[in-house]
Amino acid sequence: MSKSTRWKIEGVLETASPLHIGDGLDLKERMAKHKKGAKLAATTVAAAATDASGRAYLPASTLKGCLRSWLEERKTGAGVLESVFGSRNAGGEESVGGKGEFLDAFVVGDRAGEGRGGRYWDAARSTCVAAGVTIDRITRTATDEQLFHAEYVPSGIRFGAEVQLRDVADDEEIALALAALEALNRDDGARVGAGTNDGQGRMRWTLTRLSCALAVADWLDGKAATPWVPVDSQPYVRLALGMLGQSHSPRRYRFDVRLRFDANFLVNDPSVKERDAEAANHNPVVEDGAVVLPGSALRGAFRSQAERIVRTMTNGAVNPDRNPAKQDKAVSGMKEVRKLSLTGKVFGASGWAAPIHFGVFRPSTDSKVTNSSGVDMSQEFLAIDRFTGGGENGKKFRARSRWRPVLDGSVTVDCEALEQCGSGEAGYGLLALTLRDLMEGDICLGFGAAKGYGSVRAELLRVSGPGVDSAGVPESSAARRWVEALEKALDVKAGGKTDGNQVL
Repeated sequence: MSKSTRWKIEGVLETASPLHIGDGLDLKERMAKHKKGAKLAATTVAAAATDASGRAYLPASTLKGCLRSWLEERKTGAGVLESVFGSRNAGGEESVGGKGEFLDAFVVGDRAGEGRGGRYWDAARSTCVAAGVTIDRITRTATDEQLFHAEYVPSGIRFGAEVQLRDVADDEEIALALAALEALNRDDGARVGAGTNDGQGRMRWTLTRLSCALAVADWLDGKAATPWVPVDSQPYVRLALGMLGQSHSPRRYRFDVRLRFDANFLVNDPSVKERDAEAANHNPVVEDGAVVLPGSALRGAFRSQAERIVRTMTNGAVNPDRNPAKQDKAVSGMKEVRKLSLTGKVFGASGWAAPIHFGVFRPSTDSKVTNSSGVDMSQEFLAIDRFTGGGENGKKFRARSRWRPVLDGSVTVDCEALEQCGSGEAGYGLLALTLRDLMEGDICLGFGAAKGYGSVRAELLRVSGPGVDSAGVPESSAARRWVEALEKALDVKAGGKTDGNQVL
């Protein structure tokens, strides 16, 4: 290691999926001035954090916190973690401040493929705006007055990142900071911002320069433009990758799933109609020009089916329809988390992040799959008056969809979180039955289930995780044990009238 105790890591962070770091404000004023945003003038839009110039940025505290949590979970570099990132308990008698100084990351350069897949793309802010709606899991229709909008940084935005380390005493301290950043490139790397359980907040890291303060005297004498001298980064990167290789891997199941739609598929993007009066009334969500299934859409359908299974197996005694007294309340602390219903423990509740993570499903890139994006279709609808038999006035609308797309994605289950919340093997059993229903075509996804849309069958491409055999398929004995644990947890008597696959 160099004799210098001051080091600097410079690089580029690029968004690999939508990124939303909120600032607690809304964009009413800006959207009211949008040339096609008149309908959004009275709409609250959750704004993204921006710098003094009004452009999106990545706050240093957000990045540092996400990286630290990831390292702690995997017990990576435990010997120097506190010295680099500081003590968790800042008020303790033996607490220390971290040697790592993370700087705010600002947008650099122009966005690659500007406007690609962006909705309400604002070049000045480097952001887009996405619209969503809350779906009532019982009626399966949009909940009244629950349309919402959020500003986000789309994929392809590059931020210049910098981390400085002071009073460095060991190469491992430099390597740990590099390891945290290098881990962002892994499938299970740290995620930043909101919606991380639904595929948001993925980043790519590129190291551009590692330097240390060796020319301070020359810089002070005016003989050098900067005190920083570049250092060969390869030895430190190798040490960082070695740390990652020795990291504790959290016990997780990852299910690689392929969705084959039998007919039309549409997850509606309300913002298309809002910004283009000539567009169809219902339009698909697209990213980079390709139709996608957002993780949040799959989560909602998956959870709804799981709740049906629970209601069926308990004859409606658990989570009965529209009974606020029996619904999960907001929680704080693990003691309250363990009192949640089984579906609340598995799929999350206010104050408890779900142990199950849904990625974004995109058109398959498998060479054996043809036309995975499906065929673009437009269909006209007209409501019929059930009394007159004629068309109902003002009830004609049009929907754009994709015919038989094939989408690939993944669902990941955090085993340790499931055990921490107390769901045990019953949680695995509930997930197993719900996944089986998806594979058997019992779950419709997206818009228009009553109109023949969204019919889908899932293929389980591979499973990785504990209790998985060499072929990548869960051991049948484990699956049976999980379902038995679910039945026991729900007090289902032997010889009951359902097999957990029917719905009430």
